[in-house]
Amino acid sequence: MQAEYKFQYNDQISFICRPHWDKCADYVQGGSVRWQQLSEGKRSTELVDVLLNEIQVGGFVDTVGADYFDPQGTGAEVPIYLRHDQPVRNRRLSKRDTALLVRDIWRTKSVKDAERTDGTRQNMGEFLFDYLKTRFPLEQIVIEWGYNLHDACQRFAHDDVIGLFGRVLNGEADEEIFHSQLLTIHGLLTQMTKLDNELGNVGTLGSEDFKKCLREFFHLSGDNEDDSSAEMTMFKAANVELEITDEMPLDYKSLFTEDDEGKTGPFLDEVKTFLKTKKEQYINDIKEQLEANSTVSVDDLMRAISIVDPEITHDKIQEYLAWAFHTTKDGLKDVNPVDQSILLERLINGNITRLGRK
Repeated sequence: MQAEYKFQYNDQISFICRPHWDKCADYVQGGSVRWQQLSEGKRSTELVDVLLNEIQVGGFVDTVGADYFDPQGTGAEVPIYLRHDQPVRNRRLSKRDTALLVRDIWRTKSVKDAERTDGTRQNMGEFLFDYLKTRFPLEQIVIEWGYNLHDACQRFAHDDVIGLFGRVLNGEADEEIFHSQLLTIHGLLTQMTKLDNELGNVGTLGSEDFKKCLREFFHLSGDNEDDSSAEMTMFKAANVELEITDEMPLDYKSLFTEDDEGKTGPFLDEVKTFLKTKKEQYINDIKEQLEANSTVSVDDLMRAISIVDPEITHDKIQEYLAWAFHTTKDGLKDVNPVDQSILLERLINGNITRLGRK
């Protein structure tokens, strides 16, 4: 594993420094969700006023404050790892400790799910409870870590790694997003390795061969301005990370690493950004087909997806519909129309991707 990454972009990439307003989510009550609501559409000068107001009304999280969390109770509606009727000690998990714990949970869960004989994945909340019981023999410590991880996921929700885990944990996001991203990255590495083997297995790829892999793997068209821009952005990020010029061969395998917190370097960051952008474009295309309908039925969404992604398979569209309407494939015939904004939010948090070419 790579011990650390060089995130300092040199003079190959210029940028204008701006305040990192997203960091405020760590300190505002309600985490990134509430901070997004508070900051949406506001300029920097207006955000200063928002922060001052939060301080005045006590809306900031006091990271050295409350020594105990209020118990959430023992009802069935409470996640199993939070069921408790007594105050719980606040361990004040740091962002690094949270990232390390999340990384180990993902790694352990992947192994355990692979051992299941029915081909399904265990619910993340249930797995977390089992995971904590395995690691800590005392029930009180198990509860403490459950509450503290829950709190940390809210405070650091703006972090890509922690944020996705937190959304999966609370049932907001589909766990398959995590696994699909890993498979995509592994597939890209496999394609580059295959081309390297065909060229003599020297361990590097020339710039044109590297860009060829990007174009073929992501189906990028040289005639499309957005595709060309995405290709060049990923290529430049790779050069920055490897600290080489555009003409030098790329030690491509070094780009497919992460540090002990699960963070990747500039190249894979750009790959993830590209995938996220493509997903957003896909969902926006679906939204345009839904037009201004305040509510959306199963048939409405099926028609919209079929229009924007005509190559999609029947099984995959059923999978998307089941996720969007929070039901099973068999239950689709019985669900009522839902508010369009809620449905689009479900799609954003689902493992949704365009199967055909746009």
